[in-house]
Amino acid sequence: MAEDSDDATLSVQIANQFINIANNRMQEGINPAAIAAALRHAAANYTAFVEATLGPDNANATGGEVGPGAADDIDPTPYLEEFVNMFQYYLERHQPAAPAPGAGLQGIIRQVEEES
Repeated sequence: MAEDSDDATLSVQIANQFINIANNRMQEGINPAAIAAALRHAAANYTAFVEATLGPDNANATGGEVGPGAADDIDPTPYLEEFVNMFQYYLERHQPAAPAPGAGLQGIIRQVEEES
């Protein structure tokens, strides 16, 4: 159980390193969509490498067993589900907070009252 927690912590730390690289590249003027595509490409490439080359005693990030095998024998579904879940979580976190109904009008009224 503690090992799972340690692996999750390490996973987040490594992910944050990738985000730092992505942010630095964005500050250099690289298109954010190109950076996102590169990160997806790297994730797919490295995940396929792990699945195709590690022995059956190694567990992947989703808890399933990995081991050498033909591409047809490897089920990408756990990775796809993991990606979709993380994508939805972070999409919600990055969305700007919606103003309360009427907040725009209330803000204008407040501004006019303060200026009067």
